[in-house]
Amino acid sequence: MTEKPAIHRTGHRGEEAAQRLVIERGWHIEGRRLRVRAGEIDILATRTSPAGEETFGLVVEVKTTRGSSGDPGERVDTAKRQRLFRIAAELVHSRGFAEVHVAVVAVHLTADGTTLTWRDIDPF
Repeated sequence: MTEKPAIHRTGHRGEEAAQRLVIERGWHIEGRRLRVRAGEIDILATRTSPAGEETFGLVVEVKTTRGSSGDPGERVDTAKRQRLFRIAAELVHSRGFAEVHVAVVAVHLTADGTTLTWRDIDPF
């Protein structure tokens, strides 16, 4: 079996860490690395309203770095933000979510451990 390149292993570790954080925040994971017409979703999660009447979606973009290569969350530029909101709009229509939230989880992997930063992204 061929070993995956380091960049793929790093991304996978970041997605695993981000998934745990999403679950800790009360979301249910629907899938990872999902493709929709508007683009790819690193993590798609859902949560039901307290009364059980509405389902909300969460689109999570995961940005991971190793060592001291800066803040990975800064790599989400305007074009990427717009794409994430197109994905969110598509999910409202295709899956019937009441609304879809968008977040970036920046994962910084170092020899000392893993640091996670959650950023809710607001529409423009």
